[in-house]
Order: sequence, then C-alpha cells, then structure tokens
Amino acid sequence: MWISRGRWSALSGSVLLGAVLLVFAAGCSSVNAPRSSVPPVAHGTFSLGGPSAPSPSPSPSLSREDEVVGVVRQFFKALDKAAQTGDTSDLVAVTYERCPCRALGGFIQEEFSAGRRDDGARWSLTRSDFLAFDRGTALVRVNYGVSAYRNLARDGTVRVSYSARSADGLVRLGRHGNRWLVTDLYRGHTR
Repeated sequence: MWISRGRWSALSGSVLLGAVLLVFAAGCSSVNAPRSSVPPVAHGTFSLGGPSAPSPSPSPSLSREDEVVGVVRQFFKALDKAAQTGDTSDLVAVTYERCPCRALGGFIQEEFSAGRRDDGARWSLTRSDFLAFDRGTALVRVNYGVSAYRNLARDGTVRVSYSARSADGLVRLGRHGNRWLVTDLYRGHTR
C-alpha cells in the first residue's frame, strides 16, 4: 500500500506517540525484586508543590516514603526536561537500566537527532500517593499530564498536533545500591 508524504508524517508522529504510551503501559519483567499485587491501602498522600524536589539518594532527614516520592518527582521533571531539550541524562540518572522508560529517552533522542521536536510538550506530575513497600520495591500512584503540543519537522512545519491529556498510573521503584530508581511504569485511565 502506498502512503503519501503527508500521511506518512502524520502516521510516523502517531507511531511515536503510540510508542510513548506503550512504554508507559509496559512493565519491566527483568527487575531483580519479585512482583506483588498492588496493596489496596495507601500509607500516605503527597501533593506536589514548590520548585524543590528531594534528592534520589538517601538522606537521614527524609522518610523512606518522602525519598521514594522525591524520585518520582525527579523522574517527571527529567521527562519534561528531555522533551524540551533532548537531554536525557537526568532521565537515565533516576531510572533502572532495564526500565521501559529508558526506551522513551531513546525515542526523544531520535526525534532530536532527526531535527524534529515537540513544540509546547510539557510533562507534569499533578499528584503522587505513596502506596507501599514490598520486598525491596515501592509503589507510588500518580496522576500526570502532557500539554497540547505540535510535532515539528526540521524546517518548522507541523507534522502532527496532539491535544492535552492526563492519566493515572503506577510507578514501581526498586532499591539499587543505596538509592531508589524507577523500574516500571503502568499507565491507567487516560483523560
């Protein structure tokens, strides 16, 4: 089947967005810690606010719950930075090497390398609820959003436009060495 250039641009942009959403829906099965079901009771709720986020490394002044939620905040800040600049180093710093979120960083780098960019794409974490610790892992329920944006070609022409979206999901973190890293992302209901 022949696909025209205009349809190919829209199709490739849709494929990229689909890949991003697939990464958020995927689970990483190679994490060392065994998986368990999600506990039904949240142990604490943390609303985001203010510009500072806790460091992902252990701190005697932070509770374990605050430390985990801080890493989740850093992950979304790093994702936003990567979308804006193409720099995925912060994203790599807070994620486990086999996490599907690393693939998301690869997609972002490919887009920037090809001269494409997402004009107006802003990732934000609007809420995070600590759920539980279980055998070296932690679970955090999140609500996050992506602003409306346009995927632009190298010459500035619009390849495809996307509307704003928000979604609920779960972030699983694992203890690696002396710090917590994002190991899995599970996307739930999208609005």
